[in-house]
Amino acid sequence: MFPPPPPPAEIRSVDELDVWWTLAIAGRESEYDCLAGIIEGESRWRAQALGDGGASIGLAQRHMPTHGAPPRPWMVPDQTRWFMDYADRRYGDLCAAWRAWQQKRWW
Repeated sequence: MFPPPPPPAEIRSVDELDVWWTLAIAGRESEYDCLAGIIEGESRWRAQALGDGGASIGLAQRHMPTHGAPPRPWMVPDQTRWFMDYADRRYGDLCAAWRAWQQKRWW
């Protein structure tokens, strides 16, 4: 296996770098911009962000009544892997999830 390419220069935080490396390790770094768009809109890159009156948590806002509470602490790579699996099952991939997110205009 070849090492992944270096992360994009626009990455500004450790959490963004963790997300990028998690995608790169899975061979999916090309989907970074799609996932970054969702994360920016859902949590503004706050790994412990709460939404829906406390019913959703994390970068991509895992809805706890539907998907169960995540382990504590819920590390950024774990959040990324969870959302990758969720997006793949529901939408096909992260960029399809981003297109669906944009259509719903949740920002």
